[in-house]
Amino acid sequence: MDEKKLVGDNWEKLAIHDPMWAILSVPGKEQNKWNKEEFYHTGKVDIQRLMDKLHDKNIQIEHGVALDFGCGMGRLTQGLAVYFDKAVGIDISPTMIELAKRSNDDESISFELGQLESLNASNESIDFLYSYIVLQHLDKASILIFIKEFIRVLKVGGLAVFQVPSKCLVSDDDVFKSEVATLSGAVTIDMNLVPRVEVESLIAHSGAELLDVENDNASGEKFDSFTYFVRKK
Repeated sequence: MDEKKLVGDNWEKLAIHDPMWAILSVPGKEQNKWNKEEFYHTGKVDIQRLMDKLHDKNIQIEHGVALDFGCGMGRLTQGLAVYFDKAVGIDISPTMIELAKRSNDDESISFELGQLESLNASNESIDFLYSYIVLQHLDKASILIFIKEFIRVLKVGGLAVFQVPSKCLVSDDDVFKSEVATLSGAVTIDMNLVPRVEVESLIAHSGAELLDVENDNASGEKFDSFTYFVRKK
């Protein structure tokens, strides 16, 4: 099966089987043990922390349109809506998008089914783009494509904040697969790495400025993972 189709199929099965745990894999929350209100509250807390971090770094943003790439059930999209006039969530899983819509009653929020080749957003249409623990589940070529897509859709002066694991601290491999049993059969959640130097080079050659990079520990203790703060020139 084509790798991109396999990724889409796997996440759709996870969305049907245990969607909140697939998005936020906290130990003890598997088998649909997340409380929905608690789950969405974590998104609001995470976005507030992000906004505080931007303030501390003196990184200015416009509060027009925000895009949540790999939105799942809209956990972070709902948090972004607190700070932006409009928040758009995009995900490749039809079930995730349907669940996100059912859980939302804010007219400033919308959800769209995405694809694994490009972003269905116009050039220079987004003020702020956020993607957290999402790109790592795509193959390396797709990660690089979407970083360029992030920059394409940003308005001049717009900001993208995204996370990508860089290397494994205990192995020289650059792809790791974790098997998860679902009612539709076993699926894999992949972890794909892109060295920091490659990400920074791509940013520099794609019409953007790297404002900051920080080690985020988002991918677990066995990985070096970084969050990139990128401004469209």
